Amino acid sequence: MARPLDTGDRFGFLHPAVDAHTLGISSVEGLLADCGAKVVLAEREINEAAGRAAEPASARLLRDWIKGNGITAIGFSYRLDSEDGLHLFAAFVDSLTLSRSFATEGGTVKALFFAGLPRTCDLVEERFPIVAGLFRGDETPAETLDILGLPRYLLPERVAWGAAYD
Repeated sequence: MARPLDTGDRFGFLHPAVDAHTLGISSVEGLLADCGAKVVLAEREINEAAGRAAEPASARLLRDWIKGNGITAIGFSYRLDSEDGLHLFAAFVDSLTLSRSFATEGGTVKALFFAGLPRTCDLVEERFPIVAGLFRGDETPAETLDILGLPRYLLPERVAWGAAYD
């Protein structure tokens, strides 16, 4: 998938509504905001659609959310059952492909990321080579920027000092 990303990109984050684990999304959102990047968090309706991405109405909602917000990088999070996570992510990727949302197909999405349990990340990595980066949950702020393809110099001084110390 086309890359690299910078602070001019718009990051969109979503998770199927059945997964209430949002601390990681909030942490990445805060880090990106500190770095000057634009972030769009999916509202409830979009998160519900992410859990039903194979349904045409949900796929349209997802497409419209991406296009309407000019999202160029998407983070999909699911931290429950690994097999369910793989299935939900596969349906999401299929919906992006069918709606031609990827930049390689004329859409806006240049990069796709997945956050989940380590086993789910392994399954996603095996099946979806288009995924630009995986988040297993133990990344430092500097590692998070590395995975997102953003330069470390964007880290605010207070965070950069901690990264250097680590």
